[in-house]
Amino acid sequence: MPASLLYVLSAVFILIFLYFLLPEFLLHVLGIGSWKRQFSPGVALTFDDGPDPNYTPRLLEILDRQNVKACFFLVGEKAEKYPEIVNMIRDRGHIVGCHGYLHRHAWLMSPFKTWELWDKGINTIENITGTIPDYIRPPWGGCNLALAFWYLARRKKMVVWNAHGMDWNAARTPGQIAGRVVKHAKE
Repeated sequence: MPASLLYVLSAVFILIFLYFLLPEFLLHVLGIGSWKRQFSPGVALTFDDGPDPNYTPRLLEILDRQNVKACFFLVGEKAEKYPEIVNMIRDRGHIVGCHGYLHRHAWLMSPFKTWELWDKGINTIENITGTIPDYIRPPWGGCNLALAFWYLARRKKMVVWNAHGMDWNAARTPGQIAGRVVKHAKE
């Protein structure tokens, strides 16, 4: 293998490591850069990917009946379609966080697209609620170096999870989802 090709491959590997793998390792394995509830008792319920016109109102009714507050990480594109549901979440006292403008994994975005879409997601939610979201959660928990710089520059709190119900899997029953969350919860 020619030395020049070896240098190019090494440079590509280093760039991939720095842009994709290092931020993921720091965030998910070491917890560096993630805002956590480790200094307060209890658990935080969070819901991603909404608002959804079918499920979000039903979920809000359940939370109201149980007198429970949660954080909803909303996708900006969906928030634009259903602003009344976004305001319903806010008006019922829940926290509104941002899940990006599009539900796209950070590894699929360039640095410029990362900044553009996260700014657009934050601005969309602010325009609907009148409040700038403090909390963000990247889709699938994916992080790249541009997102790490973005949330630090914008002074956002990135929230990942430590107990995930894997509720996206249609084969899981409510009991399995709840059991998985309880098993992994630290409180």
